[in-house]
This record gives sequence, C-alpha cells and structure tokens, in this order.
Amino acid sequence: MGTLERRLTEYIRAHARFAQRNGPLMQLMFASTDDGTDAARDPGAQSSAERFFALGAELLGERSPESMGPMPFLVAATTEGISALTATGRLPEDRVDEVVVAAVRALLPQIEQQLGTAAQGPVTAPDG
Repeated sequence: MGTLERRLTEYIRAHARFAQRNGPLMQLMFASTDDGTDAARDPGAQSSAERFFALGAELLGERSPESMGPMPFLVAATTEGISALTATGRLPEDRVDEVVVAAVRALLPQIEQQLGTAAQGPVTAPDG
C-alpha cells in the first residue's frame, strides 16, 4: 500500500471509528442550517468539522479554498457517508474496514490524477 493510499485509508477509518463511538457528536458536527439564517451551531463542533475538511484537503494537495478542486468535496462526502452509516448502525462494525478500503481504491486513481496535474491548474468540469 502506497503512502497516499495508507494515509487516506487511515483518515477515513479514523473518522468512521470516531462516528462509531460518538454518533450524536458526529451528527452535531456536520449538521447544517438550511433555512438561510445564521442559526448558531456549536462553535467547537463547527471548528472540528472545518479542521476535518481542511485536513482532507491538505492530504489531497489542496492549499487554497479559492482554487479548490472537486476531490476534497468528494472525499468529504464519501467519508461523511461512511461515518453516518456507521454512526446509525446501518454499516455493521465488522464491515467498516472493508467499505473504507473499497472507497479508497475507488477514489485513489482520481486523486493521483489530480495530484499529478496539480501544477497545471485546478480540475474543471467539461463544457456541455
């Protein structure tokens, strides 16, 4: 297993294990207010969620939020999805590692492509 694959696996696995032990806190961390207000989320939970996203983006070689490509969002969505399934018991504990490994293997080629082309600029959607 390469360094990037190992680090990404550890990142997603740690998040899923945290969700197993702290389901309600995980839900609070990633809750959103969809009503357009600035309804207050717990500042500590919001800060933790932001650090999680920033760490994932950094793992993918993303440094600037203004020029961030789609991969940090895809990795976050995948990670949060696995964690939500874990926290609610819909993903059995004994299957978490299997799902994490499958997710990393599915994401890794795109991540490696992005890292290989990072010097050429951000990944953009095709016209159409």
